[in-house]
Amino acid sequence: MKKNYVHLQNNSKKNPMNKPVLFMVILVACAGSVNGQSRILNKRIKIEIREGSIGSLLDEISRNGGFDFSHNQDIPVNKKVRLRYRRQTVHQFLDEIFEGEVFYIEYGNKVLMKKKPDVPEVYTVLGKVIDSGTGEPVPGATVIIPGSDPLE
Repeated sequence: MKKNYVHLQNNSKKNPMNKPVLFMVILVACAGSVNGQSRILNKRIKIEIREGSIGSLLDEISRNGGFDFSHNQDIPVNKKVRLRYRRQTVHQFLDEIFEGEVFYIEYGNKVLMKKKPDVPEVYTVLGKVIDSGTGEPVPGATVIIPGSDPLE
């Protein structure tokens, strides 16, 4: 008799597909297909200040780039940072400021920003699904852990 084992693994450190991440992935994919290329993010600009709060640097970048940033309160606008360069693309400035901790995409004449979610711990669950009436393994069974579906 063939044994059916259920192997559930949350590889969220490698692939954090929870709701905010999935939303941003879909949003990025849609924005890329609509815009074709990133007009704002690929724009090369020069800024006058290289050191200050994230908020003041974002103001300087948006003023010199001719666009606006939109974000919620999870962006640490009061955090102090120092930039290495005065002239680079908007994308490069944002990568340097946020060190990969923020998603950003273009929408019209704005750059939308959202902090990446904290990644939960990784768990591995092993076992087999048994029919409670017969005690036999259930072939092709699907196991769902409540709260783990990124589309919920």
